Order: sequence, then structure tokens, then C-alpha cells
Amino acid sequence: VKAVNASDNLQPCPRGYFCPNGTGFDPQPCPIGTYSNATSLASEDQCSGCDAGMYCAAVGRTTPTGPCLGGYFCTLGNFAADPRNASTCAATTAFPAQGGACPPGTYCRAGSNSPVPCPAGTYSNVSTSSVCSPCPTGYYCAVGSTEFASQVCPSGHYCPGGTGHATEFQCPSGTFNNLTGSASIDDCVQ
Repeated sequence: VKAVNASDNLQPCPRGYFCPNGTGFDPQPCPIGTYSNATSLASEDQCSGCDAGMYCAAVGRTTPTGPCLGGYFCTLGNFAADPRNASTCAATTAFPAQGGACPPGTYCRAGSNSPVPCPAGTYSNVSTSSVCSPCPTGYYCAVGSTEFASQVCPSGHYCPGGTGHATEFQCPSGTFNNLTGSASIDDCVQ
């Protein structure tokens, strides 16, 4: 008896599937967390892990399902739009779900593959942020800030909304401000 190989079959294995050698034409779907837009795959390991920033939620995908939701990040091989736990793993996946909620001090736009630190002048005090909030007047927020209350504008300076550094706005020459938490140049007096 001669073993039948997938390559002996005239029909190529369809996209999103693999046909193991020695099984004849027996398409097996690429597992969740993977996809394939190529034909004639012979093994599961030829299925591609879902692209970083994307997720593949079903078996037999020919393209990713879509981008991860804002507030979350997805790395290679993800199967969920909102990976809430980096250790989450479905029994039928070739890759463990990787990614998670963006932590405080960072943000993730839809389709993110990693958290991005909040820029200077902004902060995020919650997880799953897709944008960072502007730092309020009288305070400054350094890169990656998770809060602003401990970053009070120092004396001799003023901090309008969105200030990113303690010494960003110094009182003009010939003026002074002996108060902390000042928000305006008008607080600098002669």
C-alpha cells in the first residue's frame, strides 16, 4: 500500500489551512492566534502567528480578524481583541495570547503592539488608556506619569496646563514667584 501525500493531490491545500503529508487532501484549519494567506501548507507550524497589534479570533483565518482594541496591546500570535491577561492561553492555540491592558503611565491606540509612555505634559492614572490626559495647571507631568499631585510646580516658576518639566516655565528676569503650584506668568511679580 502506497502512502498518499498531500503533494500527490492535484488540488492545493486552501488558504487558512494546512494538509499534513501522508494524509491525502485532508485540510486542517490553522489554529486561533494564527492565519495563512498562502496555499499548499503541509504543517501547522507553517501557519503565521497573528501580526503584532492584531488578533486572530477564529480557526482557518486567511487574514487577521482586526486590530487590538484601544487601551490594550497585542504581540505576535494573539487571539483576543482585548487581551486582559498576558498569561491567557486557549487550549487550541499555537501561541499563548500575548499582550494585555496598557498600564498606568502609558497609552495604547487601537492596533498597538506595546504600551507607549505618556509624553511629558500628560499622565494616565488608570490601566486600559487609549489616550493620556493633559497635566492640569499648577502641576507638571514628566514622561510616563501616573499622577500629577506629587509634581507641584516649584517656586520661581509657573506651570500652565500641559507642562512637562518642573523648570519649563521660569519667571521672567526681574520677577519672582515664592509660591508653589502657580499656573500663570501673572503669578510672577516684581
